[in-house]
Formats: sequence, structure tokens, C-alpha cells
Amino acid sequence: MKMLVDEFSHGNTGLRSYIQDFVKSQAIIQTVTNPSGSLSSGRGLGEPKYYANETRFNDPWGRPQRDGPSLRATALLTYANWLLDTRKPADAKEAKEKVWPVVLNDLNYVAQYWNQSGFDLWEEVSGSSFFTVASQHRALVEGASFAKRLGQSCNNCESQAPNVLCFLQTFWNGKYAVANINTAAQRTGIDANTVLASIISEFPFIQPYLNGFVLLLL
Repeated sequence: MKMLVDEFSHGNTGLRSYIQDFVKSQAIIQTVTNPSGSLSSGRGLGEPKYYANETRFNDPWGRPQRDGPSLRATALLTYANWLLDTRKPADAKEAKEKVWPVVLNDLNYVAQYWNQSGFDLWEEVSGSSFFTVASQHRALVEGASFAKRLGQSCNNCESQAPNVLCFLQTFWNGKYAVANINTAAQRTGIDANTVLASIISEFPFIQPYLNGFVLLLL
């Protein structure tokens, strides 16, 4: 969805209806109580899998997966910023009344649960994932910025983003960024997880961690 939103913001206007449908579907899915929890409990947004008809998936799975809310927030914030950039009242209303409530749910989840373990993006390792933490930091930073554009606030975003960034430093082992920490899995930690984290975060602080990893690949 982030790719589709990026394509839309660069001129492929035919994608807008699909993005709007996505917003509607996520507003529904966020309220579906599932094996991870519910929206009211704060835990349900970590659920990684639903049926296409927007109902819960009850079978065993690698849950929770805490990158989902931050990735969804990042995709929708890109769209919401585009809406405000048009300076059209109808678009501003869509950003504030349709998109922002969905994003805010995700940001509140990230702010509350960023320091708890979950399954990584490969759905294999339960622990703290470099990819997940990087995506969470970006979501909180961009969420705080967008809230100001709306004339609102996201205090949880502003208070927790520095803590997430600090935690991200702990993945560095002196040679490379370890893909997963706080896990019982016996792995080297050399994983494309960290390269993808650089792509999805778009923050320069990631780059120094990748130097050792890239050298190892070479």
C-alpha cells in the first residue's frame, strides 16, 4: 500500500479509489476483536492476519506482529499529507475525519507496545526486530509532524520516538546491526531485515549500521 500511495502522490491519480477503499477496510479491521486482542484493550492491532471479508483468523499463526500498525500508519500518513497539500477543504476533511482516526489508533499502539517483543517480518523469529523498531520510529516521527499540521497533538508520538531511537542502537553488535535481539532463536542475526529497514525508514541514522552488513555480503 505504501508503494501504491507513493505512485498516487507522483501522479497516478487513478489509484485514489483503491487507497480510499483501503482506508475504509482498515477502519473496520481495527475494530475486529481477534486472537491478539481488541481495539479497546490496545492489543488487537498487532494481529497479522484476517480473512478477505474482514473477519478474524482464529488458527495458529506468528502473532503478534508489531510492524503492521507502523507500516500502515506510514502509508496512510503519506496519503494524508497529500490531501492537506491540495489545500482543498474536501481533501482536508477526508484527512482529518477519515484517515487520521485510523492512523491515530496505530500510533497509539506503537507508542504503547514498541518495547515489547513480537514476530519479525518473516514471521519466523519472536523477539525484538530491527525492521520493526525502525518502522515504529518513522511512524512516530511522521505522526507527530502530521498532528501539528492538523492543529492537533500526538503526545505519545513525541515522548516515545526518542526512546525508540535509543533502543534501536542496541541492535549494533560492534560489527553489524543484528536482525533480531531478545530472542531464543540461534541465528547469526545477519539478515535482509536490516537492509529493508533502511529502505522503509528513510532515515540517515540507519546507514552506519548497515556498513558492516554490506561488507559481509560482499
